[in-house]
Amino acid sequence: HFERLYVPSGNIIIREGQPASGIYVVVSGEVGVTKLGAPPEGVSLKDSQTGKMIFITALSSGDIVGEISTVMKKPATATVHAITDTSLLFLPKERFMEFTKTYPGVFQRIYEIVESREEDIAKILSTKAAPGDDLL
Repeated sequence: HFERLYVPSGNIIIREGQPASGIYVVVSGEVGVTKLGAPPEGVSLKDSQTGKMIFITALSSGDIVGEISTVMKKPATATVHAITDTSLLFLPKERFMEFTKTYPGVFQRIYEIVESREEDIAKILSTKAAPGDDLL
């Protein structure tokens, strides 16, 4: 079901605001998850170059990304990039849906991860709103 991918350090795997094309499992390496913060006062949200990137987390072997966009059928809530050279297993959205029909327990577990990650992101964003916090 899965395709093997190699992503060199620094490359973007998923871009915030665009639909993920499926679910990625990190086999080796490390990926960073960042979210666009609010732009400076008086600047339109449409101009994504003006906002600051907020570091959410780093993920490594065994972690998954792309699950929020894939399961919730909405644009990606964060950008995921390779911190180091990274090997991934990729399950395209269409195959994911077929796979979860056969293994509904997998869908339930991934949905639980989605809920948890959305809560974690909301908490991180609320704490990073103060001046001097860890913004990239």
